[in-house]
Order: sequence, then structure tokens, then C-alpha cells
Amino acid sequence: MLTVGSKINERYELIEFIAPGGMGEVWKAIDHTLTRNIAIKMVNGNYLKQNPSAADILLDEAKAGASLLGHPNVVSIIDFGSFQISNVLNYFIVMELVDGINVNRWIEEYKPLIDKTTYYNISLFIALEVCRAVAYAHRKGILHRDIKPLNIFLSKFGLIKVGDFGLARFIEAVTRSHTVWDLGTPSYTAPEQWKGEKATKETDIYQLGCTLYHLFTGKPPFEKNSGAALMYAHLNDNPTAPHFVSDIIPQDLSEQLLKLLDKEPNKRCSLWEINDKLADQIQRKFTMEGNFHLLSDAQKEKVNEITELEINAKTPTKFTFPDFSEILSESIELILEGITDLKITSEET
Repeated sequence: MLTVGSKINERYELIEFIAPGGMGEVWKAIDHTLTRNIAIKMVNGNYLKQNPSAADILLDEAKAGASLLGHPNVVSIIDFGSFQISNVLNYFIVMELVDGINVNRWIEEYKPLIDKTTYYNISLFIALEVCRAVAYAHRKGILHRDIKPLNIFLSKFGLIKVGDFGLARFIEAVTRSHTVWDLGTPSYTAPEQWKGEKATKETDIYQLGCTLYHLFTGKPPFEKNSGAALMYAHLNDNPTAPHFVSDIIPQDLSEQLLKLLDKEPNKRCSLWEINDKLADQIQRKFTMEGNFHLLSDAQKEKVNEITELEINAKTPTKFTFPDFSEILSESIELILEGITDLKITSEET
């Protein structure tokens, strides 16, 4: 049994439990060789007994994920190995530790606290960065297979990271099936996955569509009380247009999001099309407004540290940024620091 203080191969010491997983556990750990904190995903060896070839698949997917190393929007895979517990061989994947929150928590906890225009503009930034990560993986022939808010992270430095590339394929292998219940994320699952068909790039695009729909509107495209009803909806129903759910979303972006969710894989829009639509919305001059002079001294210091605005009692409450990535990234940093009383607006350039 793994506990705080357990050591893996005399290198990684577990210091904090992060989350349970379908195939094992995720821990925060110390890498004693390089003296750094990392995340380590354990894979219970008992699952591998059911399908010995799954270990090879896990290694293949770890290598695939590691090949994405260096992309700023991908959680880096930095090691892979095995260890014994009670005579059972267990595997692990070591990943970059993202100090922040996942997008699911961002939607649930922070969306209600933020001005809706600010939330929309930050959502554009998050969506664009996620699209870049998925597009990069696809160019390298790598599918994600399980895109969802829980697998997208916002770091305290305002960076957007997508994690768990390819691990869904391993889950399919050890469960000897391709059902959505194995992944545990039916709200973001493509029609072809419900049918048990092979995942393709278009499957990732549908999952991306469900995820972006949830990000922008605050709700997944379908909310049902049973698995059967949810399956029927993904196979047959059309979701409500996003601009009817949230009036801040422009109709043209709303329509593009719906094109990601076409039931027919070959009719879904491409990544470059949604990327272009997002870029069209975000390539603007942005302004940050807030009663910064009313903040506590500690909060003012934090704003100064993050934005270099030099907030003081006489500082105006409105600042213009020519670079969208700077202001939106820094806004995420401020909000995660608890400074939520700000407004980000834009104007076409």
C-alpha cells in the first residue's frame, strides 16, 4: 500500500495524494535525484495481469506523450518505470507537476466569481491554447482520446496545459473493451465511442467540442439523469446553441463550436477552423479595469509582482495591453490569487 513517505525505486518519495484514478493513483512526489516536485501516476499491476500486452501499450503511450516534451501547452512526461508491491509488478509515469487547478474546478469555483465578459475573454485564451496542444499532438500522429475539463490545467503562472495524452488507449487495453464507462467521462464522449468504434482525430475534435462548450457556457452539451439518456443524446440530439445558453458568446463562434459536435466524424470542423475563429475573437487590444487602489497592501504587491503595473493609491484603475496573451495569462494568475474584482474588455484592432 502506498502512503505518504513511500519511496519508488529510491528516487521518488510520495508527499501528497492528489487523486484516485481508474487504473491507479496520482501523487505529488519529490524527485530526490534532481530535487524537484513532480506528479507520479501509478498503474496497479493487477490490471496488467488481465492483459499482459497492456504493459507494452503503456510504454508506447508514455513514449508518445514524452515525444510532446517541450510544447508549452502539454504536461510533460519525464520518466517511466516499474516497482514491486507484494510481489506484484506495478508501473508508473512521472509527469511535470502543474501547480494550479483543472478547468473543471475553474468552471465550478471561479466562473461565479468573475465578471462574465472577463470570463468569456479568458475562455478564448484557454480554448486557443488547448487547440494548439491538440493540433501539435495530431501533427505527430498522437491522439488524446479523453479530452475533458479534468485533463486541462491552469497553472498559477497563467499557463494552460493538457495532460494524459494517449492514456485512454491503455485503459481500453486493460479493460479489453472500448466503452465510455471505462474512461468514466461520458459527458465528453463522441458518438463513435458510444458505438465501440475506433478513435480517430475526429473523436478528439468532438471531445474538444464538448469541453469547449462546457468551458464557454458553464455546462456540458448534454445533461441527463441516466447513462442511457446521455448515450441517446450524444447519438441523436442536437445541443442548445451556446449563444442561447450564454448571451456573451457571439453567434458565429457559437455556430463554430456546434460544428465540432456533428454526429458524423467527417462533417466536424477541423482544428484549424476553430483555431481561426478563436484567433479572430482574441486578436484585439484588451483593457483591464479594477479598483486596485482599494486592495490590501499584500494584494497590491501581488498585482505589481504579476503585472508590473506599480499599483498605488493614485494609480488609475484602467490599463491597456496590446498583447492579448499577456493580459489574459496574467488575469488567470490574479484570479487564482483571489483577486477576482477585475474586468477584462476588448476592442477590435
